[in-house]
Amino acid sequence: MTARGEVTEVQACHCTMCRRQNGGGAYYGAHFSGGVEFEGDSVKWLSTSDWGERGFCTNCGSTLGWRQKSAPEDSSVSLGLFENFETPVQLHIFTDEGPSYTTIPHDVPHLTGAQVMKEFKESQKNV
Repeated sequence: MTARGEVTEVQACHCTMCRRQNGGGAYYGAHFSGGVEFEGDSVKWLSTSDWGERGFCTNCGSTLGWRQKSAPEDSSVSLGLFENFETPVQLHIFTDEGPSYTTIPHDVPHLTGAQVMKEFKESQKNV
């Protein structure tokens, strides 16, 4: 995986699909200004909605990232891939789908699933 440029955003997604993919916890991911490229035969992408795909490693099963089908270069990279990652989470999304067995911190903004989807649909009008 090659990430280019600076970190532009770090999110924690609490949607049902991300929690299932990550064994019950949120998906923590970063976006980079210059995009991301995943390389190798062990990288596979699973279509999980009309607009998104989730990447994983077929060798070890690790979550690699999430990307929009309309903009695959703007992938979100799993923070678990980094030995050390210094940028803190800046946004929690799909907070209304968060599980009852954990508490989502309130130190940064939250967006519900409806709010995320509204923003996504607005962004797609320009694509």
